[in-house]
Amino acid sequence: MTDNAFVHTVANAKQHGLWPRKPKPQQGGGEPDSGSTPGGTGAKGSTDIGGGSSGGAGTVIDPPSASSISANGPLKLALTELFEKARSAKVKRFSSVRIRLYESKATWDVHQAVATYNQAKARCGLQVQIEAEGVEEFSLTFKGSMQKANSIKSFLTPQIQTATDTEFSGSYHLAFNSPLPTGNGEADNFIKAMTKYGSGEAYVEAEAAPEEDADA
Repeated sequence: MTDNAFVHTVANAKQHGLWPRKPKPQQGGGEPDSGSTPGGTGAKGSTDIGGGSSGGAGTVIDPPSASSISANGPLKLALTELFEKARSAKVKRFSSVRIRLYESKATWDVHQAVATYNQAKARCGLQVQIEAEGVEEFSLTFKGSMQKANSIKSFLTPQIQTATDTEFSGSYHLAFNSPLPTGNGEADNFIKAMTKYGSGEAYVEAEAAPEEDADA
């Protein structure tokens, strides 16, 4: 456990809107909302990491801006669509990309990929609610560095494995050291880097680099 993690009681979770669980979202465009998959890890909570103003637990931290592009689906396809949309909109470079996942295994696969990607400064967000034998409700929210997230991952993995019901969402915000070009070659390299250990259903969003940065 780290100073960046928060464990919620049932009363506290209710106060912050974390409990009871929200219904599953309807299918459609945009970012999915909270949901539940009994006995599994298919939750879609809100743990986005970004540069916007912070909010309470269970809120989107950095809502989409006018210069953002988004897509959702299996991670590889979602990222491919993201770059295709950028090229269609004549967006030359991305200043940052956010990846949000809804299952623990997919998140840990991408976590490993993000941790070994050295062309951006990365931050991690995790939100987990667990029920288990003798545990009516356990909630944890984390937002912080990849280094701190590693110890949270080590703590959570066995808890999730023995849980009877789990809600899970994880997000990664990558702020590129230099704006990432959206051309086919650079896009393919980034997609391969993010999916080399595995992937899952995801929501992805990119922030277009300002024109002066894109032309530099």
